[in-house]
Amino acid sequence: MKTGTASGTFLRILLPFAGGILLFYGQTSWNNLALITWNTAICSVLFTYLFIAGLFYRKLRLYRFKGFNGFIWSLFIFFFGGLWAMLYNESTAVDHYANKPHQFLKITINEEPRLKNNILRFKAKVVFCYEHLQDDGSSATGSLMVAIATDRSERLNLSYGDELMIPYHITAVKPPRSPSDFDFKAWLAAQNIYHQTFLRQA
Repeated sequence: MKTGTASGTFLRILLPFAGGILLFYGQTSWNNLALITWNTAICSVLFTYLFIAGLFYRKLRLYRFKGFNGFIWSLFIFFFGGLWAMLYNESTAVDHYANKPHQFLKITINEEPRLKNNILRFKAKVVFCYEHLQDDGSSATGSLMVAIATDRSERLNLSYGDELMIPYHITAVKPPRSPSDFDFKAWLAAQNIYHQTFLRQA
């Protein structure tokens, strides 16, 4: 009986939390800053109610409204899950490179580059944005998928930890053309990568 009760409690927490994540995760078409603000406000109000209800549960005889209190609890978990998902998404940050277009990006390679069909691919962390190469630049955050078309006669010698200055030519990662194709966009989004760039070796 105790096992069944524990399982039921776990599901009552898991389902609304997962629902909030599924609804709000990756909603880049929405105004994420406004959503974060609203979700924070809603979570604060619901948490305040639950906290006060817990303190004065018997005094206010709130046990008469178990269904309503359970609904408020589920609602809080749902919006908390949504808030967690949006805060995990680095692209909502004010200093994310995609939110502050410049002419150049300074990146740090954070995985060993892989060469296939003369295309060198690697993930990189953006650390600075520049309007001009002579500028001091402004700090930036976010990850980027980089692909470089290499010259067969002169291979690029890049490795983990190298820093590069690249032009600000980024595009959003596109979804698969058909449901049967591998969802490269979702795979990268799980790693907080939402943009890519294709460059040619100078």
